[in-house]
Amino acid sequence: VGRPLNSERDVISAASDLQELGAVWLAISNGKEPLIVVGPDEAFRVDIPSVAKNVNPIGCGDSLTAGIAAAISEQREVPEAIRWGVACATQNLEAVLPARLDRTLVLEMAENISVTGLKR
Repeated sequence: VGRPLNSERDVISAASDLQELGAVWLAISNGKEPLIVVGPDEAFRVDIPSVAKNVNPIGCGDSLTAGIAAAISEQREVPEAIRWGVACATQNLEAVLPARLDRTLVLEMAENISVTGLKR
C-alpha cells in the first residue's frame, strides 16, 4: 500500500484500500502478533496461540490458507474458518516437517483461539 502500517487502524485502512481494488476478504498476518482479518462489512483481531517451541516456520502461510479453505469448504462462518487456519499454522510451526497436521488437534486448538470484532 506504499505507507507504514503502525496500528490496527492503519492495517484496516490499508485493507479497505485493497478492497476498493477488488479484494473481498483480507487476512493480514504478522508472525506471532494477532492476525487482522477485514471483510466487506466487518473486521477481526485473531490472537495467535503461544507455542512451546518454534520449530519450523516453513509452510505456515500455506497451512493458514489451507485451514481457512478447508473450513469454508465445510460451510463454516469466516471467524471459525480463520480460527482453523491459525490453528493449522500454529501446529505447523511446532513440527519439523511442514503441513503434517492432525485434524483432531487442529479442531481442539481452534476452539480456544480468540476472535475479537474491530471497528471498520
